[in-house]
Amino acid sequence: MRRETKDRILMSILGFAFLLNIIVINLFLPTIQELAIIGWIVFGVGASFFVLSVLTLRRKGVGDVVDKGIYGIVRHPMYLGAMIMFFSHILLMRF
Repeated sequence: MRRETKDRILMSILGFAFLLNIIVINLFLPTIQELAIIGWIVFGVGASFFVLSVLTLRRKGVGDVVDKGIYGIVRHPMYLGAMIMFFSHILLMRF
C-alpha cells in the first residue's frame, strides 16, 4: 500500500475520532464554564502540535531525519499533542 493511501486512511480515522470527540463533549457539557474554556484552549494546543507535526513530516519526507520546525522543539510532537488532547478531557469532563 502506498504511503499517501495510508496517510489518507489515518487522517480520515483521526478526523472521524475528533468529530466524534467534539459531539460527545457537547452532549455532556461541563458544569464549570471556566474549566471548559481552559479545556478547549488546552485541546487546541494539543491539536496544533499534532497538525504541525504531520505537516512538517509531509514537507520534509520520511527518509530524512527531521530536526526543523516543531521537531526542533519536541522530539515526538504527535505523541505530545495526543497526550495534551487527552489531558484536556479532564478539564472538559462533567463532575
